[in-house]
Amino acid sequence: MDSIDDFRSELQRAGKAWAELLRPEFQALRKEIVNDITMELRHSSRKNFRRRPDPRKEAIARLLQENPEIKNLQICREMDKLQEKSAHYAPPRSWPCRLWWESYLQVGNRVHSYIGSVRHSVR
Repeated sequence: MDSIDDFRSELQRAGKAWAELLRPEFQALRKEIVNDITMELRHSSRKNFRRRPDPRKEAIARLLQENPEIKNLQICREMDKLQEKSAHYAPPRSWPCRLWWESYLQVGNRVHSYIGSVRHSVR
């Protein structure tokens, strides 16, 4: 019986020693899990957030619905007319131009892909 009790107490001591050695790893894992949970909660709340529709894309969609055969340069001219009424219709800030027709000439690929994405969504 003494050997079993000795063995049991030896196991308990070894378990406590291992627990002390692994405590920093357990704490790091706990911290990672808590961070992952808080990040997931933040992202899930962002999913419910609805952005305001882009007025430029809405205006381009209206132009395309009125005339599906309209050319990109014509769309740029119409957007410049709308821009005179409201700055919401100006080209995106990342473009190096103030007017749509300038954008059409200087960064044509951006204009084509921007309008093309609206064309694709209207179809």
